[in-house]
Amino acid sequence: MMMKRIKLTLVLCGFAATVFAQDKFGNTPEEQQKCKENISLYREFRDQKNYADAYEPWQKACEICPKAAKTLYTDGEKFIEAKIKKATDEAEKDKLINDLMALYNARIANFGQEAFVLGKKGMDLLQYKPTQAFEASKMMKKSIDGLKSKTSPGILAAYYNALFFAASQDSVSKETILTEYLVISEYLAEGRKTAKEQYLPVYDQVKDALDANFVKVASCEDIVPIAEKQFAANGDDVETLKKLSKILQKRDCSDAAIYEKVAVKLDQLDPSAEAAYGLAIFYAKKGSYSSAFTYAKKAVDLLPAGATEEVDYLLFASGVAIGSRQNATGASYARKVLAKEPNNGKAYISLAQAIAGTSGCGDNEVTSKAVYWLAVDYLQKAKSVDSAVSGEASKLINAYAARFPDRKMLFQYGYIDASNNIKTDPVQVGCWINESVRPRE
Repeated sequence: MMMKRIKLTLVLCGFAATVFAQDKFGNTPEEQQKCKENISLYREFRDQKNYADAYEPWQKACEICPKAAKTLYTDGEKFIEAKIKKATDEAEKDKLINDLMALYNARIANFGQEAFVLGKKGMDLLQYKPTQAFEASKMMKKSIDGLKSKTSPGILAAYYNALFFAASQDSVSKETILTEYLVISEYLAEGRKTAKEQYLPVYDQVKDALDANFVKVASCEDIVPIAEKQFAANGDDVETLKKLSKILQKRDCSDAAIYEKVAVKLDQLDPSAEAAYGLAIFYAKKGSYSSAFTYAKKAVDLLPAGATEEVDYLLFASGVAIGSRQNATGASYARKVLAKEPNNGKAYISLAQAIAGTSGCGDNEVTSKAVYWLAVDYLQKAKSVDSAVSGEASKLINAYAARFPDRKMLFQYGYIDASNNIKTDPVQVGCWINESVRPRE
């Protein structure tokens, strides 16, 4: 008994087609044979990178047996994109782009994976029709909401670019740009934790590009009114407070009055590393380094092991400890950073500042100034391992070198030999430092 055919009209493989209930390769022996013949033929051309000749048999396979294989759709993307690149007529190019969009719809209809496919569809729409950035952003937003931290970094980057373009077309508000930045940043951070090592640079590049775009579109003048509005509406919502705190920190608006309100409220409602860090930043901006260190220490202590923010928190705690003249403690935090990241130039700079800021560690004028020799050694190390801090390290080197003991002082305390050369015997630096260093002028 023949199966009753159910007639449906769908867009398949980029073309309008009438589809009948059928098995994988077709409902009749004739359809199945034609399906397999066309698949075999187009794949032969595909394997030769001859996409032009592959196109027609691929199209026929799509029409006859759209459920035959998912590769019909992944191959189809290549074939249509190759045609788009070669198209010289705008009308033809526009039709091909529409075919590509329909192909993605057909893939979802026949093989599911809607969230994944919508991400690809949105990326291509943004690439080929940037004037439709808002529509592209909606597709990618739906994809990201479905995949969350499993979203590829490429889709996350494209989504924010789409929002950026859409904002320039007045289709997206700055408030959306700001709040979505946080969502994407969190998914990037989570995705990076489980990514294979070879993909880590991609995540880092996307994060850098994301931050660069965020800075372009957002200023404190933009952020503060939005933060005030959201705080007034949802000031008791912990998640809202966390997002506002991160945005204000990221754009360095932590000296704004709204920031204090957000940080204090967050610490009251949800005492956490994040809340304590927010207050530490606020007090540091006010120059209250002792209070800043109290909250920075709390933030470090409350931070879960292995958290992505750990190095940033440790560096900040080191800096405010040094600012409050707790140099040994500041150095201890810097060394914790170096235990995790041996080539962190900022940590070496903090260590140098802690050493140079310690006084009374010698029994004469030379040994008291030995801290500057040692500080410069650490600054040279910072420059050698991290070119990004070279400018800051060089300025400090010049400042500390100006405080070295001069030749007259070295001679007075017996650090010049009979040949008028500085002795090479190491000098022990006292106090908490307890390291030796080579004399110089």
